[in-house]
Order: sequence, then C-alpha cells, then structure tokens
Amino acid sequence: QLSFGIASLFGINKNSHAKAIVPGPLPVHGVAIGNDMNTLGSAVMKDGVIGETISAVEMGIRRDAAVALNLPLLSDALQMLLKDETSHSLLAWNTISWLISCDHQVVRSVRSTLEGEINSYCSERPDLTASDEYSKLVNVAPCDMVDAYGWINDDWRFAVGLYCLKYIIEPTLEALEKRIFNSELPVAVTGEHNKVENHVNSENAIASEFTASSSSQSGIEYVRTRITKFAGIQLHPQASFP
Repeated sequence: QLSFGIASLFGINKNSHAKAIVPGPLPVHGVAIGNDMNTLGSAVMKDGVIGETISAVEMGIRRDAAVALNLPLLSDALQMLLKDETSHSLLAWNTISWLISCDHQVVRSVRSTLEGEINSYCSERPDLTASDEYSKLVNVAPCDMVDAYGWINDDWRFAVGLYCLKYIIEPTLEALEKRIFNSELPVAVTGEHNKVENHVNSENAIASEFTASSSSQSGIEYVRTRITKFAGIQLHPQASFP
C-alpha cells in the first residue's frame, strides 16, 4: 500500500488527471522446500541477509533524501519501509544463526555465497574498492544520490551494495561465527538472547526502537546499528569502517 501510494503520488503530481496506481494480478509462483540445510543457508544468505540488508540501506538513503528535501508524506512512508526492510534482514540473520547452530558445516555454503557476491561486485568494477565506495557514501548528501523520483542511480547502488557486503554483512557474519563456534548456544533461541527473536517478531518493539533511534541517525547508520547489535554482537569500529 505504501509503495503504490508513493507511485500514485508522483503520477498525480505530474498529471492532475492521473488515476491512483494499483497492483495488477499477482503472478503465480511456487516455493520449493527441501531438507538440505546447505542449500537453505545459501538461499537465506543471498535473498535474505544480502538482499534485504542492501534494500534496507537503499531505503534509508531514500528516506534521508526525502527528509532533506522536506517531503514529509514521502519521508514518512519511506521510514515505515525502512523499518520493514531492516526487520526482514534481522529475520534472515536469525535464520542463519539457527542453521549454523544446528549444523556447523552450513557456514561453508553461507560464506561461499557471501564471497561469491563480493567477487561479483569486485569483478564488475575492478577499479574501485569498498573503501572508495564508503568514502562516497559518507561525503555525499543523500538527495544527490537519487533521481527526481527518489530512485538511487546505478553508480550509487553499486556503492551501497559493496559497502553493505564489506562493512556490514561480512564482519557481522564473522562475529556470529565466533559466538557459535566458541560453544555458545544458538543466538536466536537461548536464554539471554530470547529477546532477539521476540524483538524481530514484535512490530511494537521494532516500531518503538525505530522511532527513538531514527531521529538522530542516518538511514545507513540505523540499519548498520540494528544489524551489528543483533544478538548482542558489538563490532569494533575498525571492523566495520575503513
């Protein structure tokens, strides 16, 4: 509803006779579920952890751009989408934690998937490094990264993707591995960390934390903070920033 509302807002602003944009028929699709933990781990890493984390950071940049441009209706909608995308990423992290805790061998397929994505980014633009992309992100205003419709252009999307892979996802996975392989119990299902699972599944808890933190944090920092605090993981600044 939020997404189609935003699309309708842009359409009506361009053409006073435009009608509200509504979704068309939902395409038929299926989901294959097997009992291969490695395949599941790889899929969750690619589509859940990587996909949702990058999407959340992109949403944060778009939200910040709307705030800077004083577009309250748009920024409010993007703020809700930022919260949702971040909670999706956290759910994927919970799943990865459970899978690795159940079968330590799963970490190989998970890490292989992550390394494959990083190599894909690096082979596409061998002239750039993650540090270069990070420098871009922190030195450019969010409103300069988006077009007239609030979309992040391809160059900036590359910067966001590589930043997420190298400075959010990779160090968080390393920290998670250490917790599990040091004979600690599964993060998402043990005593002190039960609050993590409850937190991810509680819309009220997510909303209240989002409201409290988003006013003083950029969208990028909000996503990074939520993920690196996952299950009590506290990354040393050097591990997350160049």
